[in-house]
Amino acid sequence: MRKTFSVAFLALIAFVPLAQLAFGPPPAFHAGSLREFERRLDEDSIFVQRARPAIQQLTYALREAGEKVLAHNDGTLFYRQDVRYLTEPVDTREAFETVLDTHRQLEKRGIRLVVMPIPVKPHAPGKRSAAMELLPRLRSSGVEAIDLFAQPREYLKLDTHWTPATARALARFAAPLLRIEPGTTQFSEREVRVERRGDLAQMLAIRSGFAPESVAAWQVEGPVNDPASPVLVLGDSFLRIFQTDAPRNAGFIAHLAKALRLPVASIVNDGGASTLVRQDLARRSRVLEGKKVVLWEFVERDLRFGAEGWRRVTLP
Repeated sequence: MRKTFSVAFLALIAFVPLAQLAFGPPPAFHAGSLREFERRLDEDSIFVQRARPAIQQLTYALREAGEKVLAHNDGTLFYRQDVRYLTEPVDTREAFETVLDTHRQLEKRGIRLVVMPIPVKPHAPGKRSAAMELLPRLRSSGVEAIDLFAQPREYLKLDTHWTPATARALARFAAPLLRIEPGTTQFSEREVRVERRGDLAQMLAIRSGFAPESVAAWQVEGPVNDPASPVLVLGDSFLRIFQTDAPRNAGFIAHLAKALRLPVASIVNDGGASTLVRQDLARRSRVLEGKKVVLWEFVERDLRFGAEGWRRVTLP
């Protein structure tokens, strides 16, 4: 009996790598990159690829959606970092000093800075947050800020982002607060349907149980983008969604242009609105020529979890 178990155990150990070899050679190993080699082995494993979605489907059914995602009883998914941001202490001193520094650099060029934090999906009406506390401090230091926290908003059920209707409504709300003379460009819009497989559902890598969410969007027709525009918009994926992905020109940027009757310039970096988007701006500083206002959007969780933190960036 012992020999039988031993042989079976050894056969099982040998079967996994031999079966994997049948699907292709293992990743190349380089000295000094053991962690990367282990990561590639894990990612390329046919057993991991087949077993992980099933295990994640089971854990989701038990309301444990993994390390990045939280699941509500009604099936709505939430980004775990959003919840942590709302429930754990946040130090906003670095963000405050960086925004103030950016404001002063732009002011020397005759450009007004307007900041616009985006409320995270689980931010309940009436709940205070670090971003809400930051806004009056910025205003008292001369920085203009748009407060979206009292505005009605809806988010996609399986995604971290807002719906097309919310992007449209908040762009209309923000436009007059930029205090810039409206243009004369003619825009129109048409209603379309868009299906989106949520980014939170994709984080789970679950193959079944999450049908794409179908929502109405309003696609703007007209020249929404112009690098020479007096308005520059900086931000993250909240500006990209529905704008450069399906159905295109139906996101915040397009509706801001329509509300202003003026094409706008934009620099967008997914997940990088705290620092990376300003680094992009520094490399492309000529885009600031002729600008009157810069609208800087960032999702409020970035006050704690922003990529690269809140580094100061010198604009040439």
